[in-house]
Amino acid sequence: MLPGHKKRKGLATAALAASLSIFTAVTTIAPAAATTAFADGFERGSGNRSVPSAPLHVMTPPAEAADNPVVIIFMENKSASEIIGNPNTPYLNRFSSDGRIFTDYREGDSVGPSLPDYLQVAAGSSCGSTSDAVIAGDPSIGAACPTTVWNQLTEAGQSWGVYMEAMPTPCYDGVSFGDPVTDGPYALRHNPATPFPSVFGDPTLCASHVLPFTAFDPAALPAVSFIAPNICDDQHGSLSTQWTNCLQDSPQLLRRGDDWLAARVPAMVAGGATVVITYDESGVLYAAEQGSGVVPGSVDPTPYTHYSILAAIESRYGLPALGGAETANVLPL
Repeated sequence: MLPGHKKRKGLATAALAASLSIFTAVTTIAPAAATTAFADGFERGSGNRSVPSAPLHVMTPPAEAADNPVVIIFMENKSASEIIGNPNTPYLNRFSSDGRIFTDYREGDSVGPSLPDYLQVAAGSSCGSTSDAVIAGDPSIGAACPTTVWNQLTEAGQSWGVYMEAMPTPCYDGVSFGDPVTDGPYALRHNPATPFPSVFGDPTLCASHVLPFTAFDPAALPAVSFIAPNICDDQHGSLSTQWTNCLQDSPQLLRRGDDWLAARVPAMVAGGATVVITYDESGVLYAAEQGSGVVPGSVDPTPYTHYSILAAIESRYGLPALGGAETANVLPL
């Protein structure tokens, strides 16, 4: 099934009524506070309302009631305190203040650099990985994690796409690629699909779902999309001078990633998607969402992790919880 080509069913009247009843029963909004405290002690300025959800037990509507697509965007290596209030990230600050911000969002397990985090959101585990060493269809990853949320969605008949900026071809099997068109490198270690034999080992599945970002169309979204910008646009950065405004830890790098999001995310939201933007690692992470039903300026202090995103997707479509998703708080989508 090609991403974005499957028509999702509209909300049935009964399903809508049940969903609204559940939402009304469990959601409360407290008055705006002067500051919003992050779990690491960082405080955000006024103008936000708290939406506590840790104690809630929310019933997820059946798959046919989940009409709005979900887009997950992973950026790189920045804590919430490095983004919130930073003059070089104006869009990310607007995105959180105009949507819902999660003030206690972290990695699923802090066991290494980037790769384990991307595996966590797809399989509920770091799959034995503690480094960025990886190959396409990695047998060691497959031994620890024989299936993924991508396989679950396929079996459930739900459309999905993993969109990798700077990746030269669908299901590319290389570890990296320096892309002159997008002015930055692709990295397999930031890909949450191709490292898994259950995806890469099925050439048809992989080639039709793990795609260069150029294939992404905000007007024709699959049910679930995952997006990873290139190494410069995701704010990871490089020590090489080959790429424009890509030096690690520079203000220019922060601005480049912020501009990349500002140029693309509004069309996703306008297309009806719920968009979640977060980072792979660095303590308490920036994590925020916008979309249908998200109250602007709301704050959720519930402890969430990468497993919470996986749990949310699985809960939405009635899929079995994988690994850490079994016990994670379900991120509201």
